[in-house]
Amino acid sequence: EATNLLCIYYHSHALVKSSEKLHNFLVHDLRPPYLHQAGNLALRLSYQETSRTGRLNKLREVVSLYARVRDLQFQCKAAEDQIELLEYQSDLENKYGIACFFDMSINETLHNLIVLGATLQNHTTSLASDGNRLQRRFRIPERRFAHLKVKALAASGQWAALKLFSSEKKSVIGYAPYVRICAKHGRSISEIEQYVDRITSYDERWSLYTELNLWKHAVKVAIQSKQDSKLAEIRRRCADPAVHASINQYFALGGYR
Repeated sequence: EATNLLCIYYHSHALVKSSEKLHNFLVHDLRPPYLHQAGNLALRLSYQETSRTGRLNKLREVVSLYARVRDLQFQCKAAEDQIELLEYQSDLENKYGIACFFDMSINETLHNLIVLGATLQNHTTSLASDGNRLQRRFRIPERRFAHLKVKALAASGQWAALKLFSSEKKSVIGYAPYVRICAKHGRSISEIEQYVDRITSYDERWSLYTELNLWKHAVKVAIQSKQDSKLAEIRRRCADPAVHASINQYFALGGYR
């Protein structure tokens, strides 16, 4: 009962020193509920550490506390993964001489690795290898990895690398994300078309072109797919007289019947 009262007291004080006192008190009680609370407090205190060494030391304490309780193995593994990520980030910073990984999530770490390829062009192969190793170690799903890489390559202006990535193997995310990211960054129509042309579905091609207000291209796809209803929809949605003229000309010649 005295322990519970002390816990209530310290939990009611959000100050760091109060948390440390409660943590130091709880680690001496080996019963699972108090080991759990001590681990949670150590975890909270670890993120108040501003140095990598301090955070690593506190996270190792978290692991040692969680490991003593059978029902906390998931939390224990999560803390171990965080330690491994911090160590991996430290290795990257030492390897490339740039301090841009500490306090980053897995996704942010991968993003920064890819973006560095724009400035560390002599290390592109090594950066790509480290990115793939990060994906494997932390089990980043293929689709998420692909989306992250597409966004990072575009954000850093690595358009040749983006095209190469799209051609390495069949895209697990399709080619619509490539089309949208090129449009977002104001790339040329010809570059956008390179990715649209790799989409086998006429309906998806047409939807992308209309989404991007590329009406002339949407008309072309509708004619190729022999879908008069899509031409009628373009005429309803687009106010460009030139587009209307091309559609009217098509219907004047008999359209598709």
